[in-house]
Amino acid sequence: MNDLGGENLEHLRAKIERGLGQCLLQLQRYELGLKRFLSTTVIRGNTETLEAHQEARKAHFSNKTLGQLIGELTGEYLVPSSPDEDSSPPPYEPLENPKLSEFQFRFSMSMTEERHETLRAELAEIVLIRNELVHHFLERFNLNEVSGCDDAVRHLANVQQVVAQNFERLKEWDKTRRSAAKQAAEFMQSNEFGSMLSYGVYPGLPIVWRDTTAVTLLKEAEEQLARDGWTDLKSAIGMMQQKRPDLGPKIYHCKTWRQLLKKSELFELRKITHQDETTSTLFCSR
Repeated sequence: MNDLGGENLEHLRAKIERGLGQCLLQLQRYELGLKRFLSTTVIRGNTETLEAHQEARKAHFSNKTLGQLIGELTGEYLVPSSPDEDSSPPPYEPLENPKLSEFQFRFSMSMTEERHETLRAELAEIVLIRNELVHHFLERFNLNEVSGCDDAVRHLANVQQVVAQNFERLKEWDKTRRSAAKQAAEFMQSNEFGSMLSYGVYPGLPIVWRDTTAVTLLKEAEEQLARDGWTDLKSAIGMMQQKRPDLGPKIYHCKTWRQLLKKSELFELRKITHQDETTSTLFCSR
């Protein structure tokens, strides 16, 4: 009887060792999946900086623990929304070179506060499971008894199921992100995106003058050419045309640069008459 019990105990222990190893490998695959997923939830840069930004984001997550990754997931990607709150995006990081335009796509999943709390609890359970397997497994289960081994086998089977379910859910989230990224890539190849990137305007939408390329270049010309606070418009136009010969007021539905400055409401205008009776238009930022 004791021999049979000993053989059964050894068999169960071997089964537990295999199951424990499978669980730990499964958890590690899930952790790596989280790192890959989170590194792609924000895409930022331009032709010069895009690759560097993505590598920096990968490096940011490479040394994170499972608990830290779950914290990033529930804080950055899974976003609670409330009808009473204004859900504004996270603050945009300052540009490394303000002279170069950059784009940024941030992927997230909005949900009710109740659903967010439920997911946080479910994901936190994975961290608890992992910590127990690594640090407290032998404390919880007495592997010197058949009953303890049976409990451990059932527990490991349940752990595998929980981790597998969460892994499948992560795959679904990644599938959704990939679909959104594909749409973003298609948009980046569109004329609308080209117009937004080149001129700071989106066809069909109201012009946000402060974000336009024209206003940016006018202010740059003002910094270099202003005298006593005022800048000659003709000189500023010449400077802008050297940098961007494709840029003109018609892009912004204006007939002249003077009309553009007036329409933007960002500049004061002044007309002066010279001794030879010629006139010049001056401007200054408000």
